[in-house]
Amino acid sequence: WLNTGLTLTRYERGGHPHQLDGHIPLWAPVVGAVCQRLAERDQPTVFLSWGGKARGFLRSAGITTSASATARVSADYPQARVVIRSHPSVASFLNGRNTFLAANDALEALEDRTIDW
Repeated sequence: WLNTGLTLTRYERGGHPHQLDGHIPLWAPVVGAVCQRLAERDQPTVFLSWGGKARGFLRSAGITTSASATARVSADYPQARVVIRSHPSVASFLNGRNTFLAANDALEALEDRTIDW
């Protein structure tokens, strides 16, 4: 599990200024490089993108070609998939398809083993 800022300093929806002005600008390039490295491997990789900020982050890291809810993975990363859901702090997170089952579906589509969550 990687968060853009690697840590949550204070919980506030949208982020606390300490986090937005400190942790995230400091760590986002590092986390982006890690995500790019994971995506470029010749091994199946599934990213769980929870919330709009995560979608935007994956787009800015070049993992997806869109920040929309139906983000497509960049053609540069044929072994990567992105499962998109709302952020866990939003009540709708519990509605709809189980994120972990969706991740397993993505792994199966990549002809890889599923995870016993």
